[in-house]
Amino acid sequence: MDENKFGDVVAADQLARTIDVKKLIKLDGPHPASVFAYSHFGTEEQANSILRLADWIVANGIDGPGDFRAARDLLLRKPPRLTGGQSLASGVNETAVDAARRLGVALDHSVLPIQGPPGAGKTFTGARMICELVNSGKKVGITAVGHKVIRSCWMTS
Repeated sequence: MDENKFGDVVAADQLARTIDVKKLIKLDGPHPASVFAYSHFGTEEQANSILRLADWIVANGIDGPGDFRAARDLLLRKPPRLTGGQSLASGVNETAVDAARRLGVALDHSVLPIQGPPGAGKTFTGARMICELVNSGKKVGITAVGHKVIRSCWMTS
């Protein structure tokens, strides 16, 4: 059983997308709209990861096949590598969000950076990409300052 501020998780059904929670009377009140599991990685892990990348680049060069390809492509500002003959160009009547969802699934050991000012739709687009990846059976790791992307994904799936 997992302890949290809403009570104890006593059962979970991934197919039905339900979670049974045993709550104390003092915790009676609104139920959470969604839940998620996460792992916290401290700055030591981050620093070690950057050092592993740097060591690999020193030994093998920054460009070329091999480990850390997505990170190296990002540093080199290379366009995303895609599978199945996919193109970065949007199709007819394809919205930017639809294109991002399509491209996210087609990434081949690559990254699709999305940037823009506040309110441009980065979180909205990222959440839809995550849902598309999860629905396609992909394993997804998320890093963000807050949990808005995660909440958006589970509320729309």
